[in-house]
Formats: sequence, structure tokens, C-alpha cells
Amino acid sequence: MINKEDRAEDVDEDILKRKKIKKMFVDSLGLHCFFLAEHEIFYNHWSSNRVFALNTSPSGKVDGPGSQSSPKNFKSIDLQYVSQTDLDTFEILLGTEDGQIFHACLTYTPKGLQAYD
Repeated sequence: MINKEDRAEDVDEDILKRKKIKKMFVDSLGLHCFFLAEHEIFYNHWSSNRVFALNTSPSGKVDGPGSQSSPKNFKSIDLQYVSQTDLDTFEILLGTEDGQIFHACLTYTPKGLQAYD
């Protein structure tokens, strides 16, 4: 679901203020913070002042209504660390309002999130 070809983009704080953030998720160690807006996901690492927008469309583009790559309305998120020694690599499960579940494996670097297959 998260396009590994695209790096997460920095988000201007004025843009973030105008988004309707519906939920916020912080992992149990307080390292990773996700903000869920209707069709968008934003990410912040505790050691950074930067907020990144995650590209959640498979093609990187928003297609018309009813298409497989149309925007999803995210409702829930869960995070699991891949290793106890590397706390910057983790897997997430994203749940949508219509019951779909998406999986991604991500690594945080100061440049953003890197997605893996």
C-alpha cells in the first residue's frame, strides 16, 4: 500500500494545521508517531522536528472513484518492531473504514521512511 518508489515528503506545518487529523498513534516506546487524517497519513519520529506525508496510493497518483488505487479512509494502525535491536525498522498494519487491511515494512532515517517488500 505504501509506495516504496516514493520517499515520504516533508510537510509544511501550515499544511498540517489545516488537515483534519482524526487519530494519533504513538508506539509503546514513544519513538514513532502517526497522524491519521481521512485519506492521508503523516509520520514523525521522536528525534526529529520533521513531519512526513506517506504516499498511500500504489501508483503515487489519485485515480477516479471506484478504482483500486482510489484514496482509502484509514481508521486504525498497529506497529510491530521487526527486531528488538533495530527500533527504526518496523511493520505496520493499516485498517480502513471499509474493512480492508494493508501491510508495510518501514525503516526510519533522518531523510524519511523507506518502504520494503
